[in-house]
Amino acid sequence: MTILSTSNSSMQIDYELTVEDAAAFSVYNFRTSPRIKGRLRRTQGVGILATLILAVWWPGSNNVVRLIFTILSLILWTIGCPLYYRWAIRRNTSKAYSTTRSKGVLGKHTLVIEPSGLQEKGSVSESKVAWSGVEKIEDDTQYIYIFTSPLQAHVIPKRAFRSDEESQAFLGTAKAFLSQSPHQ
Repeated sequence: MTILSTSNSSMQIDYELTVEDAAAFSVYNFRTSPRIKGRLRRTQGVGILATLILAVWWPGSNNVVRLIFTILSLILWTIGCPLYYRWAIRRNTSKAYSTTRSKGVLGKHTLVIEPSGLQEKGSVSESKVAWSGVEKIEDDTQYIYIFTSPLQAHVIPKRAFRSDEESQAFLGTAKAFLSQSPHQ
């Protein structure tokens, strides 16, 4: 059971993380990280350039074959490459967070936010982070992400809250604590 409790300006949420949650975070990072977007664009650019060079210097083919090859290849690089990246990220995340390798990442967690920072307790670990150690807080339709580095975050599924109002109150409180941090 997931409970949001509030006391003396602190909030606590109990939730469970699954492999799908870890994969969703990786895909979210893929969609929003400038570094990862840049890597994808470079990969696409190299593929498109290689396609155009091959189409121009392709020996022994007629113009129709070159045109069809070029159009299909460009579609593959512009549409297929991002789809492949998402698929590969989900697959690799699922492998990386298999139950045998993910002690402490998946499973039940308790997160407490308070004016001084946040505390997270899992089945095999505990951590405490001051708000000055939090980079940013973001959310999407299904999760709240409290980033402690560009590639690491506390991932809180919104399904853990009893209502959208509760998740928004938690998110608002966390953002308020972060904004009041001396190093922000």
